[in-house]
Amino acid sequence: MNKTTFLSKLREAVEGESNEVIKMLFVQAANYYREDKFDDVLKLFKRNDKTIFIDEDYNLLDKATELCERIEDAEYDIDWGWGSWDDEDSLFDNDGLGKEIQDLLEKTISYVMAKKYEEAYKVFDMLFDVSIPTNESDDIDIETLFSNDLISLDLTDVTLYYACSAIMYLKGIDRCEDLYYIMGISNYSINLPSIVAIN
Repeated sequence: MNKTTFLSKLREAVEGESNEVIKMLFVQAANYYREDKFDDVLKLFKRNDKTIFIDEDYNLLDKATELCERIEDAEYDIDWGWGSWDDEDSLFDNDGLGKEIQDLLEKTISYVMAKKYEEAYKVFDMLFDVSIPTNESDDIDIETLFSNDLISLDLTDVTLYYACSAIMYLKGIDRCEDLYYIMGISNYSINLPSIVAIN
């Protein structure tokens, strides 16, 4: 059985299972890890015990909606151009869109840590779905901002929190389909144990 078939069958098997059952199955699956992987697996479960404080007056969903509306209305000056140190196209963000999205992503991650999964999921979903107009080229997406260092967060780390919010908020087939989509964003560099570990 190849990896693609295995993952497909695994998604079918866990569909509809509760989080408690999935945790129990993960512990049982640990019997199959090689000894040289034990420390790596345990590191996934080290938690940050700091209390997460959320500003109750700050409406994360409204802020994300407003930002996405401004993006879609082409209020940000962003486009490709020649860099000064090389012969490759560079993406120029003249109005600080990358910084605004990064600030919002950081707040969204804090919502996941505070177990506000519904709000976090909806904001992640909105940001990763938004189409960003450029002045003279095709529209781009948030992943292009990551790949051009206009967002200084690690895309794999962000997708871990996105995936966690999806697992905790969605149910059934929606959970499986979205999880597969989110893992694709990270080029399948995240997996279920690493997702469960941050919850």
